[in-house]
Amino acid sequence: MKVLEKKVKRKMKKKNKKLVLAVVLGIFILNFTTQTANAWVPEIPPVEESFALIVAINDYENVDDLSSPVYHANRWYNLLVNHQGYNPSHITMLLNSAATESNIEDALDEIGSKSGNQINLIFIGHGEVDFGKYFFAGWDTNDKWWYTHKVTSEEIYDSIKDADVDEIYLHFASCYSGELINDLKEKSWDQKVLIHTAETYDAKAIEYPFSGVGYRQLFEYRFLEWTFNDHFHNTIGIDLSSVFTYMKTYWPTTNPWYKDEPQTWDNLDSTEKMYLF
Repeated sequence: MKVLEKKVKRKMKKKNKKLVLAVVLGIFILNFTTQTANAWVPEIPPVEESFALIVAINDYENVDDLSSPVYHANRWYNLLVNHQGYNPSHITMLLNSAATESNIEDALDEIGSKSGNQINLIFIGHGEVDFGKYFFAGWDTNDKWWYTHKVTSEEIYDSIKDADVDEIYLHFASCYSGELINDLKEKSWDQKVLIHTAETYDAKAIEYPFSGVGYRQLFEYRFLEWTFNDHFHNTIGIDLSSVFTYMKTYWPTTNPWYKDEPQTWDNLDSTEKMYLF
């Protein structure tokens, strides 16, 4: 009888231990779930209210061709549609001969007429500075002076300044694209604006050979593939400034070939962030 009592007591003791363990575990899970639920998550507006214009030119009619803009443009399209949830009908792509001066201007006017949350301008190709102002060269740009068939920073501003949207993101990968920041940062904006450029106002953006993949524009490669894709895994909810900051933190400055100096400017408050939605 005493042996039986001892066995029963041992079993009850084991059950009590398991019960205590289960209670502690339950409290931990509840606390973790509550903390996770209370963690800050960006409020994502409907992606149906966001639009993008992507312009990229490899093969020019008159000036030197480039190797990688169209490749990077397709990467942008993939990011927006397959990872950020954009409606494909809200993205206008002007590639190579489709990216004439007049077509770009018409597309700018079209996206500037949109209403919603955000518009994105992504331009990859040749850029120049004329009389102290930035311009993006159209496919049909003049072969001698580059002073014709171009889209100026003033035209870009005039097309989008009255857009009925909350946010505007400009991403320009060209030579001298930093001048776009100089031209636009003093303008009057009703929207929140973020600008990323591949270069300063007085330097060229270079295409570099990468082993196994061919030539890539360094800024686009490091921003889109190395940072947005490989590090952040194209995740929704990653703010664009964090992408830029991470890219710059690990910018390959020790390599003498890499002279590029990406630039950024925004009119956001210190607590505000901009996302791709």
